[in-house]
Amino acid sequence: MKGTPKLIAILLLILLSLGCGIWMGEDIHNLLGLTAIPLAAAAFLLIASILIHGRLRQRLLLPVILLAALIAGHQIGNHRAYAAFSACYESGEAIRQALADHKARTGSYPDQLSQLPGPLPGGRILRPSLLEYQRTATGYQISFRDWLVSHSATEAAPFTPHK
Repeated sequence: MKGTPKLIAILLLILLSLGCGIWMGEDIHNLLGLTAIPLAAAAFLLIASILIHGRLRQRLLLPVILLAALIAGHQIGNHRAYAAFSACYESGEAIRQALADHKARTGSYPDQLSQLPGPLPGGRILRPSLLEYQRTATGYQISFRDWLVSHSATEAAPFTPHK
């Protein structure tokens, strides 16, 4: 590769490495967010970067940049995931109240939380929301969790932690 195509390929590798790190960091359901697919992708990125032809300095510098992007992405994703968890913890009862208000107004609980007014807690960058909701025949179940503890509630019971 020469010139611009090589630069574009390098920038794409860096962005892919950053995205892979964010993906790993947002996975708070597993200890440290370590899953097989992102780790394999990270290994591929490091190997691919070594295979890019160029001066020795470039070939050695690129894996370091990719690793730094992976680590930075992991930190960004992990920070966002724990902010989402904290938001669920702090706003859980407000969501339960919004669900009760929706039922009082419409006669039933919503099919999805997105039918409630206002922003919802639990949003992450690349992964779905931590806040899981399911309407049941008699009401609803709502929960969120990390690798250590889960919090769940129903229409009849407030959020309670479970290990």
